[in-house]
Amino acid sequence: MRKRLPLILSALLFFALSLQSDAMLRRAAAQNKTIPAPADVLGFTPGDDRKLASWAKVVEYFQKLAAASDCVRFEEIGKSTMGAPFVYATISAPENLKRLDEYRKIQNQLADPRKLSPTNLSLSNNADRKAADLIKRGKTIVAITCGIHSTEVGSYLSSMLIAYRLASSNDPEIQEILRNTIILLVPSTNPDGVDIVNNWYQKTLGTPYEGTDPPELYHKVRLASVSAAIHAAGRTERAETDRRRLHRTRQLPRERNARHWLQRHHHRFNL
Repeated sequence: MRKRLPLILSALLFFALSLQSDAMLRRAAAQNKTIPAPADVLGFTPGDDRKLASWAKVVEYFQKLAAASDCVRFEEIGKSTMGAPFVYATISAPENLKRLDEYRKIQNQLADPRKLSPTNLSLSNNADRKAADLIKRGKTIVAITCGIHSTEVGSYLSSMLIAYRLASSNDPEIQEILRNTIILLVPSTNPDGVDIVNNWYQKTLGTPYEGTDPPELYHKVRLASVSAAIHAAGRTERAETDRRRLHRTRQLPRERNARHWLQRHHHRFNL
């Protein structure tokens, strides 16, 4: 009996550990079930063949994800040219999101060397030490803008997959990313184009015109550089013909929203 006792104890310990591991797995699975997957809102998984989502559905998904996860905040920056919400999600560990204003102030100081560099060059070492301290206290800020060309549909659809994985995964690698990084995720910088392409695709699905470009203007604005005759006629021109000038002069709501967002966060990396 004494010889069998260690074997019995080992078997009982193994059984207890198995039950504990099983319980932990069940709790993790139950927790993930509370985080909605894109398919729960869209009715399909992004990337499924011949499936696109409207901008309203994209916004709805991020709203539900933010409501279910303490790793996600979802905000509207403003409105697009045609009145659609211009939005982004901030994704990080819950403790980082609670200190978001603090990290934003750190980025603000690091983004402008005039706030760190003294006029007296002999004090430059002090500025370097201050910058090093701020970097040590701060987090890496990564901005991901998932689409600007509306016919490149994979980009805005993938934003929901990225957000879902970050919000739901218990992977050590993902948890490390969340602890050390603050991710600013913009599903699309062109919400109007998302709907223009989606509406045309749904309308032409299964017809000979499926997959063709929509016969519609993307932005109905007047360009400052067009001739006086065009101005006199009151014509509108497609903003896509001169996006760089519009971005510099911030004539489009989309460009103004993006500029305000960038100035607010001073992220280190843009994808």
